[in-house]
Amino acid sequence: MIHPQRHELHSQIQQEKSMERQEGMPHSQEEPEILLRAYLLSLFPDIEVVFGFENSLPAPARPYVRITPVDCIRLSTPRHEQIGDSSFLIQPLKLVEHMAFYGEKAAWQIRRFMALFATDHGFEWFKHHTRYSSPLYIEEIKQGTQVNESALFENGWVCEVSLQHNVCIPYTGGSFETSPIPRFHAVL
Repeated sequence: MIHPQRHELHSQIQQEKSMERQEGMPHSQEEPEILLRAYLLSLFPDIEVVFGFENSLPAPARPYVRITPVDCIRLSTPRHEQIGDSSFLIQPLKLVEHMAFYGEKAAWQIRRFMALFATDHGFEWFKHHTRYSSPLYIEEIKQGTQVNESALFENGWVCEVSLQHNVCIPYTGGSFETSPIPRFHAVL
């Protein structure tokens, strides 16, 4: 049986790939955090993976992993690329994501993740799902704590991972394809 979260992510990735083929895009346009979440669910199908926390929301049921964006660094100047009749501006970025693992098997899960992420296994998984993002490296793991919704300290394991993500912007006729700037009206 396919885990519902895993099936939903797989469907979302396949839908994005189908749209990409129809539009002639050179790479997958999935957000790197969604791909990272899908990778975690492929390793640990019974955990919940969340993106950060908002105030006043309870923590998810254990076990879970929290992904929080930390940094975004330009790796080089943007480059123009011609693919067929289409032009694109490609901007390589290094994205740093903070990962926090909680639950009874958190230490085992983060060690397994660390062993597989920036190796052939991780590279092949990302290559199969997108040519747009790829693992760079993972920092050492550390024990960390958080205050849970019951105001009690909870142990977990944390690390930071880095991915390369290439932002791809369609470029036609000397201008970039962007959405119009929304107009805001002042409320008096």
